[in-house]
Amino acid sequence: MTARRHCSSWADLHPELLGLVLQRLPSPADRARLRAVCKAWRREILPVPFPWLCLLDGTFLTVPEGDVHHFPSLLGDEDDALCHGSVGSWLFLERTNDRSMSLVNLFSGDTITLPDADTIRHHDNDDDHDARPMMYKPPVPLSSSSSPDSLLFAVLMTVGGFESVISICNSAAAAAFRVPRSEVRICDIAFVGGKLYALSPKKLFVVDVDSSRRAGGPKVPSMECIDDDVDNPGDMYKTIGGESYRCAYWSYLVESRGKLLHVRRLQYYYMDRSRTYMDRSRTFSFEVFEADLTVRSCVQWRRVHSLGGQALFVGPSSKSLLASECGARPDCIYFMADYDWARCYRKDPLCDCGVFNMRDGTITPLLPGTMVMRPNSDDDDDDDEDEDEEFYLERVRPGWFFPC
Repeated sequence: MTARRHCSSWADLHPELLGLVLQRLPSPADRARLRAVCKAWRREILPVPFPWLCLLDGTFLTVPEGDVHHFPSLLGDEDDALCHGSVGSWLFLERTNDRSMSLVNLFSGDTITLPDADTIRHHDNDDDHDARPMMYKPPVPLSSSSSPDSLLFAVLMTVGGFESVISICNSAAAAAFRVPRSEVRICDIAFVGGKLYALSPKKLFVVDVDSSRRAGGPKVPSMECIDDDVDNPGDMYKTIGGESYRCAYWSYLVESRGKLLHVRRLQYYYMDRSRTYMDRSRTFSFEVFEADLTVRSCVQWRRVHSLGGQALFVGPSSKSLLASECGARPDCIYFMADYDWARCYRKDPLCDCGVFNMRDGTITPLLPGTMVMRPNSDDDDDDDEDEDEEFYLERVRPGWFFPC
């Protein structure tokens, strides 16, 4: 009888051979697909790909090569999908025709359906209930379950009147909490050490999330202020090169190696007597503060000048990655023009992007100087543009996508 042939699994492939394959796969897309072949190929074997830039027209730009990737099937036949950012390899999409929301894996095509926009933003207050969401932050995972039905997410949105709503949702239900008007809108949220934190310009909150099965679904969260004196100098005015500029900080919350970081981005805006020109806004500095959360009643912030070999990618979805693992520069902050309610990046999505080096305070280009992006339309200032279309377009911002 002929001996039964032994079939080796992909996990038995020697790391040296895997390395040779990787050398022939410079594209992050190909590397991400390779990682999906076998669960045993962990991060220590396959390096994490460098993040991509997700642009407004649904294309993805690799850094620093400048290669453009198109995935038209994700946007639907009528281009009715808005991308509000990503969660790992999952895109956070909203369909404008029926306002359905979902997470779609860019490479596998798998989909996690979320409650629709009206359900996610529902709250107990009756005032301004019909105000439409103006801005979304990508969902923050609150659980690591392998079952899509058991996954729990936190979604931050800005609604009419620039108020904030924090919603806790899974694939079947959502419960939302509208931040009181007395509290300035929430800038960002982050999940660190099993707790969800929310940052306003002056305060830091911890959000109570009941993810237990006995809760019978997401429970309406509540917030507790744990720091009411977050350092934020507010607006300031400077004269640079004879021009008058309004300067302000833009804040992010980022989890890095189990620590909570407050990243402050200092920008200036060109002004004349009648208006502020967002399309001339530029970033010229960053400051990073680490929170000491060991004493809940009195959070302490310590300014740091090093990221311990990490690289930060800030935007609608911010993330910290080990620089040596993804090919980034250590102790650097990668940024793009992700301002809310600005048309500037519809004309030039790379108008204010770069790499800030925390060691020496310098900013270098994110992409080669020869890289030029075409506007998303021939006339972005057309006054006849449909009001609803204009509303939806204004809510979308460039962001980072983290293929894994």
